Amino acid sequence: MRLGAEIFGFIAMNTDNNSIDKIDGDVDYLALPAVCDLSAASKVHVMVTDKLTDGDLHLNAGEVERCGTVIAQILIAASAELKQQGNLLQINSMSEEFKVAFKDLGLESHLSEWGSS
Repeated sequence: MRLGAEIFGFIAMNTDNNSIDKIDGDVDYLALPAVCDLSAASKVHVMVTDKLTDGDLHLNAGEVERCGTVIAQILIAASAELKQQGNLLQINSMSEEFKVAFKDLGLESHLSEWGSS
């Protein structure tokens, strides 16, 4: 699994402070930050790649106020990697701003693939 440094040039960092929401019974949803732009890319990248071998990846985008291209790239790459493993990316509680960002980037089809809320 090589989603990472060679694609995005990120350096691994400590992610002990990732927010985990219990929304759906026993499923842990990792909360995306309110501002998902270049400044959050390293944290989101590590948060996602740390979970790529754990089965389906569950994210909560309900609090996202702004989402940029680099986060979209990370999520699309993670989704592709998960598919190769036979797993899925699932996003719960997508904020309107998150949805609009993907629509503006022409990536709306991914939203229906990842979740419906």
